[in-house]
Formats: sequence, C-alpha cells, structure tokens
Amino acid sequence: MPWEVSILDWDKKGADNLVVTPDQVLELIESTDEEQATKAYWKLDGSVCSNGLAYGASLNAVNLILVMLPNCSAVAKRRCLELLGQISVCEPDVSSPSVVQECLEELRLSSWYFLHGLQFDIPENAWLYVDLVGVLGEKFSGFKPRAKSYLECVLKRNLPANDIEMIQNTLADLSE
Repeated sequence: MPWEVSILDWDKKGADNLVVTPDQVLELIESTDEEQATKAYWKLDGSVCSNGLAYGASLNAVNLILVMLPNCSAVAKRRCLELLGQISVCEPDVSSPSVVQECLEELRLSSWYFLHGLQFDIPENAWLYVDLVGVLGEKFSGFKPRAKSYLECVLKRNLPANDIEMIQNTLADLSE
C-alpha cells in the first residue's frame, strides 16, 4: 500500500461534499483493463473535478496518482494522465480556493515524468503529456522555455496529424 494512503488528509471533500477515499483513487491506478479504468476514471472525475471546478479532494488524488504513475498499467496510466490534465485546467471550488495552485505545484514537481513520457511513451499517449507540459509552461514562467524545447522536440516523433496540430497550437500559445 502506498504511504500516501496513510499520510494524506483523506477528509478533504469532493463535489457535493463527498469524501474521496484512497480506494477510489487506487481503483483507477490499479486498473488492468479499459472498462475498469474508464469506470474508475468517471467516478473520480465526477468527484474531484466536476463542471470545471476542482475540489479539495483533488490534491489527494493528484498526489497518490503521481506517486503511483510509473507503476500503472498502460490503460490506467492513460486515464490517470487524463484526470491530471482535467484537474490542471479547472478553477478552484470556493470551498478550496488554493487547490488548483497546489495541484499545479505537485504536477510541476513531477514534470520530469511528463517530459520523459513525451520522449519515450507510446505515440498514442503524446497528447496527454502535451496537455500537461503545456499547462505547466503556461502557469510557471520558469518552466515555459523547457516546455517549449521539449514540445519542439516531440514534433520529430512519428505522431498522428491531429497531435502535431495540437502541439503546434500549444507552442503558439506558449509563445504569446
């Protein structure tokens, strides 16, 4: 069992004042097939970030996912990255005004993983890393040059045309 299960404050609430448990997050992290990962993703997505708002429980989900991401199955990793991307672009709920910034800071600390993924993960996952690296470049001015460099390099990979377009758009946004 990851240490975060015992050291994080799991009383932080999600949407509709619901408690998000470590087991709910682990259900996503430990998914081994697409159906299980999708079901766990939507359960968490509706609890930690709903209708464009991130709730206090988002921070625990982010921390537990980040610590376990290198050990996830391919399907779980894809959904975990998608959830991290969703949380990163949310606005904070009034009950947790600093939660998005706190989540972004945790994501920034794990940027090495996303940069690694841009280079070495399967091409089908590139867009998930591009989303996160782009958001981090936008939110952290000191990270922007590095984000741009890696995004320019990822254009050299053999990626689908729609991913290339997304990367070019992200680079344009970071150049403004």
